[in-house]
Amino acid sequence: MLDELETLGVIRRRIEDGITYFDDTPKSASWQGNSNRQIEKAIHELFKVAVESVVKASVERLFT
Repeated sequence: MLDELETLGVIRRRIEDGITYFDDTPKSASWQGNSNRQIEKAIHELFKVAVESVVKASVERLFT
């Protein structure tokens, strides 16, 4: 999941002294100030859409 967030430009990975750090980016700045609950809700909605799409495609493949 961290790789995907990095690819989306939401986080930036840097390594210093053998320790990996994940920093925010200008793109992630829009999330600052939101409550954890708001962020959880957004992530939940993203997962919901992804899971529903996978299930729908799987069912269609099984029955066609």
